[in-house]
Amino acid sequence: MGVLSPRRWEWLDWLDRIIECARGPVPGTQLPRCSPPLCPECVFPFSMDAAERKVPDYLPHLYREILVLLSLPDRHFGFPEGSIRRIEEMFNRVPAGPNYDPTLKGEVADSLRQIRLAGEVNPVSAAKAVEATSAIELDLSVPSRIVKKAGGGEGIRIDLEGVARLSLKSLRRPGTASLRVRNGLPASRPGFIAPWPVFTYDFEGTRLETDSIEVSFYFGGINLGGERSEIRLFEWDGKAFRDITTDVDLGRKVVTGRTNRLAQYVIMTPDPDGRR
Repeated sequence: MGVLSPRRWEWLDWLDRIIECARGPVPGTQLPRCSPPLCPECVFPFSMDAAERKVPDYLPHLYREILVLLSLPDRHFGFPEGSIRRIEEMFNRVPAGPNYDPTLKGEVADSLRQIRLAGEVNPVSAAKAVEATSAIELDLSVPSRIVKKAGGGEGIRIDLEGVARLSLKSLRRPGTASLRVRNGLPASRPGFIAPWPVFTYDFEGTRLETDSIEVSFYFGGINLGGERSEIRLFEWDGKAFRDITTDVDLGRKVVTGRTNRLAQYVIMTPDPDGRR
């Protein structure tokens, strides 16, 4: 599916936010233009979670080079071939992973090659670079797949390595919880913006026989596009999003929702600019 399709809107939305930040700090200060920080360049240097992850040195450099790549609003301008080659080398240097897989690695290489040959940046190629950067950071942030077995009984609690937690009043028989953290969103949600990295929690393969599930996700280290107090947890059923939020614990950085079956989930905040 192409970058400009409905399920890839988030990459173009992030381009707009990154470009706004690329115009520099607020005049007379060193403060980023976006408050709260809306793009990875603004949030990255101040993220303790990022420091604790021992982020490789290539990632901040990659962010800076991409900000230069996207620095003009129309994205159609002459661009130094040497700069594109540096970005190509950085993406090539990053090892493939669960989200930044060989297919995406090849796609971003092709996109950057097109920019270099054309001598200008187009939205499709630029969005592919942003998509790949999100995938790279996601691979560094959390395990791509977490699988835990659970015995049957009452008051079941399943901890998915600090990324998520499931609380079940009862489980009729032993089962398995399987969580994948995937790059990108299944669809857009008007009026809301996805976090950075842009990702979806996917419980595909989970087998739990129960009537009600309380699902919680840790949102520390995620760059949210709006206020944390307004975080919402959405469930995607394959056709539409449903807001299942029941609690937002700002102290523990945990958002919780309730459902009767596990599907795909996305954490979002209302768009502070009201653009969607």
